[in-house]
Amino acid sequence: RGRGRGRGGGERGGFSNVLIFGLLGVCGTICLPLGLVMRYRAHKAVERRSEERAKLRPCNGHGITQTTWAGTYTETGASKPTTYEWTADSSGQFSGFSKDDDGTSQVRGVLVWEPNQQEGQIAWQEIPRHPSHGTVEGTVDAHMKTCLNGTVEVCGKIRLNGSHMVIDADYISQIEQGTICLEAQTGVA
Repeated sequence: RGRGRGRGGGERGGFSNVLIFGLLGVCGTICLPLGLVMRYRAHKAVERRSEERAKLRPCNGHGITQTTWAGTYTETGASKPTTYEWTADSSGQFSGFSKDDDGTSQVRGVLVWEPNQQEGQIAWQEIPRHPSHGTVEGTVDAHMKTCLNGTVEVCGKIRLNGSHMVIDADYISQIEQGTICLEAQTGVA
């Protein structure tokens, strides 16, 4: 009887319900816009990285052509395997694909590696072949909606390690950021 809705129990239960719904209302008013603000900031960071990549002046001074890479990507403290395969043209533009536990993505990028230099710059964009299935609600511009599809912007260094090429880079997406470490399996410079 003490646990039931006897004397006074309904009043406390009513107060608890009002309190819970009140908190949900406050969270809906504050948390939803806060989530959109965070997504918008992440979108702007990806957009800035894309603009930086577009400003690079390609140079394929080492004559890289078709190349296969293997290595790891690390996010939230966990490292996972990844592979890349891409073909660079004589100017330094490249395209291909990557594979990891999230699936396959199209890759397009630019390398800036002068002849006789041990190290150069590399930057690329990854676009998943099967974008995220999440929905975007509210008033978000169309450009941000395309950013929400899982596009990743990567930039870093490409260098020789003995006779092998190595890439050390960092990446940012709408929802994650991390690092990528790759070693060329074919296409050695």
